[in-house]
Amino acid sequence: MLRTVVACAVLSLAESAWVAPWFCHGLNCPEYVIEKNMTFGNQTVEMRQYTAQQMWTSTTVMSTSLTEADNVGFQRLFDYISGDNQGSVSVPMTCPVREYIQPGAGPNCNSTFTVAFYVPYKYQSALNASATTPPKPAKSDVSTTVDEKPLRVAVLGFPGMAPQDVVIQRVAELYTYLSTTNLEYDEENWFFSSYDPPFRIVNRHQEVWVQLFD
Repeated sequence: MLRTVVACAVLSLAESAWVAPWFCHGLNCPEYVIEKNMTFGNQTVEMRQYTAQQMWTSTTVMSTSLTEADNVGFQRLFDYISGDNQGSVSVPMTCPVREYIQPGAGPNCNSTFTVAFYVPYKYQSALNASATTPPKPAKSDVSTTVDEKPLRVAVLGFPGMAPQDVVIQRVAELYTYLSTTNLEYDEENWFFSSYDPPFRIVNRHQEVWVQLFD
């Protein structure tokens, strides 16, 4: 009887263990659960909930261009993981590169782009009981941030490259789908998440997210 209970407990833990999706390509990426899928024509939108207290290394860029903000923010964060931190520690690359876009007041006004790398599992105290503290950034424009609460998002994934016009088209599609539902969601700000290095040609995966409210 005891052996059966132990075996069931082990099986339960195994079943509940986080398994990263294929598009993380073996890199550490944030844990989430899929609450449900919604279908709109031939498109599927995932409703995800990301585990609370997960950490990101973040930087803020003011710009009128998603492409420019991505390039500037990525370089700051890449410098950080390459050793531009206290202790000169090399930090493993993770995915996705997550960008939170807060649009400006007008067409010629700067928008606020928060570009972020996911902090590796070995530093994620919410997921790892033996986690250590991530290296402190050396530059004041880079910081470690925490998603304090579970983050619920509607997610539209798409393949291929993601120039600015394609990203904007995709998030517009996502907003159109959400407008036909009874869901409450952020009608102003949104996320773009990219999972691939620039020279990966096939099996590329990009996502746009819109935050959902309870």
